[in-house]
Amino acid sequence: MGKRLSRASALWLVDHALPVAGAVLLAAGALWSPWLTSPGWTALGLAALAWLAESNGYAIPRPGRAPIVGFDCGEVPLAFGVSRGGRHFLFARQVAQMSDPWPDEYSVYEMSSVDKFQVASGFWCPPAGARKYNGVVPTEDLRFEHHEHSYVDSASLGRALDRVVPRAA
Repeated sequence: MGKRLSRASALWLVDHALPVAGAVLLAAGALWSPWLTSPGWTALGLAALAWLAESNGYAIPRPGRAPIVGFDCGEVPLAFGVSRGGRHFLFARQVAQMSDPWPDEYSVYEMSSVDKFQVASGFWCPPAGARKYNGVVPTEDLRFEHHEHSYVDSASLGRALDRVVPRAA
């Protein structure tokens, strides 16, 4: 039996399919049929537009990943907001004082909407506009990707939301 392609490899292939297809079509058009150059240039143009939009801060839809509004987006953000299924969530690693170590769990709040200000203030105190405190989830349950914009893996997000542990706020 053949080996299965890993999820990370499959997502990488999907991310790079448009520019690679454009280059292949241009090469095929130069070698065999000039009619292939037009779709090749179109694919390269769309890939360039997507890159330009993302480099200017727009979240480009990526299969298998959800864009996040993050604060201090290191490898594991201190706080981030994400939308899933028409609902908005704020995940925040909350501390009482700046000298405290960062916890290894996110407090999860359901919000009416998520913006940069709520995400930035969410790790100090319960955020304004929170509809509901859901509980906590370990940081290692979530997988992140950082391009020009940051994303959370949709499968890990779904599992994390299913496994939120209720706690008193």
